[in-house]
Amino acid sequence: MVSSRPNEKLNGLSLESNPALLTGGSGSNSEDFDNSSRIFKSINDVQRFLEVKRSKASTVLDLFTTSLEAQRMRLKSYCERLMFKDPLAYGREAKDILWKKCYYDVINTAKLLRSDSQWQPDELSCVQIHLQSGIGHYHHILKRFQQEFNISFTDRRSKDKGTGSELDHWASSSVYCCLIHLGDLSRYKLDLYPSHSMSLPACYYYQALYWRPASGLPHNQLATLYNAQAVYIDATYHYFRCLNSPKPFEGAVCNLRILADKNRQRMRQNSTADSIPVYKLLVEHFVHLSYTLYYDLPLKPESKEVFVSYLESCLSDMLAVTHHAPCTQWMDQSGECSTLMSYTHIDCTHLLPWIQRAVRRAQDQCLDSRSLMKLMATLFLLSYRSKKHNSKKHGVCLAAHLPANESPVDRHRGQVAPVDSRRRDRIRDPRMEERSG
Repeated sequence: MVSSRPNEKLNGLSLESNPALLTGGSGSNSEDFDNSSRIFKSINDVQRFLEVKRSKASTVLDLFTTSLEAQRMRLKSYCERLMFKDPLAYGREAKDILWKKCYYDVINTAKLLRSDSQWQPDELSCVQIHLQSGIGHYHHILKRFQQEFNISFTDRRSKDKGTGSELDHWASSSVYCCLIHLGDLSRYKLDLYPSHSMSLPACYYYQALYWRPASGLPHNQLATLYNAQAVYIDATYHYFRCLNSPKPFEGAVCNLRILADKNRQRMRQNSTADSIPVYKLLVEHFVHLSYTLYYDLPLKPESKEVFVSYLESCLSDMLAVTHHAPCTQWMDQSGECSTLMSYTHIDCTHLLPWIQRAVRRAQDQCLDSRSLMKLMATLFLLSYRSKKHNSKKHGVCLAAHLPANESPVDRHRGQVAPVDSRRRDRIRDPRMEERSG
């Protein structure tokens, strides 16, 4: 039955349990349990068949044969049916199987089979259709939660208050998982089309973060997204936010280490270059300094001074340039804002300029107010952590964010002289001195 009320924007949560879902609406509990057991048995049979076929696939097209597509459609139908028929007994397992066997395993295997990323047109078409169908399917599931659980996406009063029945909490958790999966599927599309905007997956992750502010997983997914787009300040910020969330995601530790290792490789490569934008050097030293301070690793004495000099240079350039004001003209030109709103029913207009500017500033090699905010928030977090653990590097953390704490008015009046921040020729770098000596 289609709800008669209009579509609501996904900005909050109000759950009221629906007892009919526990009993299936009619019949005895024993009959419903038997039906649920039979559905779950069918799910196990289909997923075993899909797993065998997936393990034997030698090409990407082997994953999208007619028989496999038909079996995946059956599995989707069974899982969705069981999720809403007997949510407390089988809902979590059905939800996990739906994601893993119908979507994640298929895309992950396709990437492994095409590790060189040189997709053929027919392969690209199959993967794209698979991802788009998944996005549509999870939007359909969110709509069912809205209808059958009487969820309001605009009422914030009952969101995440720790009250309500077990069924209410399961429904809230399921909506959160749907948003994460929508973000993941949209992010996978960026792997196929790197030039596309990252606004859609980022907005899904931000909505999941709104739904569960204590969870660290949305921050980890956002960091992964920004890292893939070479927006390293934002990636570092979100990894640290994930690790310091009330419910951190354990995989963020490994992801942050990979980011730091690749950053060290870029620093070694750039040490032999003649001229590098100061913004790029600032980002490299910021990632290196943040990782070193967070895990209390050995730090070279000159690291802090070099980072501060790069930060002062970028701040002076940021204040000297006036054309970095927020601009939303790109949304009107591309129509992405209206398309996103009409398709997702999510009020994320205020997020779109921030997300788009994050990529633009990384491409333009310039610092703006939002990247500065995330840089400073990370340094404050590191300062608090070092003080809490009585680290000897607490003074380094305080000194690192002092340049940005100076009055912008004083900077504008010339107490900090503007410099050419597009080149590092005027910035003292110990690596250059060691090489010249």
